Amino acid sequence: RVCKGASEEPFELPPIFNGCSETLPAEAELEARDLYWGVICNSNLVPGSPQAAEALETLARVSELNPFIGEPHVVRAQLLLAAGDIEGGRAAAEEGLRIICMWGTVWDKRLPWEAWIAWARVIAQMAESGKTWPANSWETINLGLVKQ
Repeated sequence: RVCKGASEEPFELPPIFNGCSETLPAEAELEARDLYWGVICNSNLVPGSPQAAEALETLARVSELNPFIGEPHVVRAQLLLAAGDIEGGRAAAEEGLRIICMWGTVWDKRLPWEAWIAWARVIAQMAESGKTWPANSWETINLGLVKQ
């Protein structure tokens, strides 16, 4: 719907929605939103727990329902990295980063575009170096530590 022009004049189509060749059913958009928000509101996602495994499945479903948003990939990437799935975390972070960069804006407005980009890049860089996601808040704070 976003890409349908008001006139018949030819113009360059943005890469979103696969070059404006696809539409997203409203029902799928709403279901994806509700599933995503359910994961985001759950603060008990301990790596390896049944809740974390369920969150990973739910986020994969969100991406199936709405493949045009990157944030679920980034959240899933962090959970995968925390669970020790380094390659899965890297792939999810890169896909989330690709989609968010393609749009030039974010779907999940809780964080600005730059924050989502930085978060996805940190996850991808950690995976590239073979590291898992920090297990506690002190390690997370030290992600930005500059060592001399």
